[in-house]
Amino acid sequence: MRTALSASAVLLLVHLARAKDIFSDFTRPTVTFALNLFGIGAVDHGSTIAVGRLEVPWTRDCAGLNLLLVLMALTIWVNRSEPLGFRYWFKIAATVPAALLANVLRVLSLIGYREAFYPNVESPQLHYFLGLVWLLPFITLVVPKGNRPLSHVLVEAIQAASVVALLAPMSGVPGGDVVTIAAVLGLAQSKVQTDALRARNLLTVGWMLAAVAISLIGMESLWMPWLLTCPLLVSRQWIFSPSGVVLTAATHPLFAMLPGGTTVIWLAMGLACWQWLQKSDPSEISTSSSSGWRIKPMAAGVFFILPFVASTLFDRGHQNFIPPASTSFEAIASDAFSVRTPGQPENIGLVWFNPSGNGRHHSMKVCMKYRGVELEPTSECADVYSDGSRFMREFYLQEGNLIASYASYIKQTFRPLSSPGVHLIFFTDCGQMSADEFNKTCLDLASRLHRLTKEPGLQQEATLAQR
Repeated sequence: MRTALSASAVLLLVHLARAKDIFSDFTRPTVTFALNLFGIGAVDHGSTIAVGRLEVPWTRDCAGLNLLLVLMALTIWVNRSEPLGFRYWFKIAATVPAALLANVLRVLSLIGYREAFYPNVESPQLHYFLGLVWLLPFITLVVPKGNRPLSHVLVEAIQAASVVALLAPMSGVPGGDVVTIAAVLGLAQSKVQTDALRARNLLTVGWMLAAVAISLIGMESLWMPWLLTCPLLVSRQWIFSPSGVVLTAATHPLFAMLPGGTTVIWLAMGLACWQWLQKSDPSEISTSSSSGWRIKPMAAGVFFILPFVASTLFDRGHQNFIPPASTSFEAIASDAFSVRTPGQPENIGLVWFNPSGNGRHHSMKVCMKYRGVELEPTSECADVYSDGSRFMREFYLQEGNLIASYASYIKQTFRPLSSPGVHLIFFTDCGQMSADEFNKTCLDLASRLHRLTKEPGLQQEATLAQR
């Protein structure tokens, strides 16, 4: 029951990571004070912080609420078997100052990265990885020691931190809630295993090679199931059970999009919970061990950082697509163009985004979040999003196809080595037209642009260039 309540608390905290920014009044002044203290001129403009030549957008993530909820969720999770005494509640209370300090250090690290690699901006994966790095010193303080080897406790905490950090931005992905529940149920079964060590060692080598393969093909959606199937931590009873197979697959967003996929997932969740409640101690495993075992879990722990740094470590070169010559366009960033197609209304803008590095595009909601814009779907049209003042609508041009939704884009780019293509975002002021009218106009404009990229004589301008 304690494990079930802890899992529920983790789910709630991950969900609340989308909540209102409540720590900006602390974090922004602290960051600017720290920069000025070291002689680096910084000015707080509210929505941005000016640091020399940089204009760093201030998003909800910068405030530290997400980091606090991740650390609090992790603390509850790794202490789920500890007595509910003073020590337990003190650890939870200590997550507040710890997360605030870790977040200030994270923001300073991000500013340093942007200055060092100007004009490039960190990838979302690296953004969350830096948060995870600054959490690790505090993780060592909250994990329970007990009679178990410290290496076992730490690797379980690092895995949990990696999983929760990947779950934090899932609100912008189709089926994110289902992925979150499936991941937490899988994480509940995860504990350092000490049976069948020879087989687990061999499987761990394959698991590590799989991480390299995922990195090379840039299939970022596979990271969550990969994290949860570490042979050193996954229970055989779980991974080979019907509910374990389904829920592990369900941590990939594509699974829920299959016909009947959501129904199968909910049935598997019900079965897993029912089996869970039948056990007297769902986390109990064999405690036998052998010499030379202790360092091996930490070797896996090093690999847990790959989901956050793979796009940087395995960068195959930037893919740069050029808009058709029959359009009017100008570069507005290293990876973006402002585009106008023939007949495009003056009150509608269009931005053409090339992929960042070799990774696939994120959804418009996630993409804009890292540019300081928070979007929510409109009630009138689910494909149109708004930040309160503008309507936005996304499309993708990928290998000669026009793709009208992020869910379809995930399916289209699931094939290894497929091109990430181009991300198109249309926008207009909310007062110019209704969301439904905007959607219809965008569909027409996107179709026109798609036709222009396929016209004879224009293929050269629209083809891939490497630099």
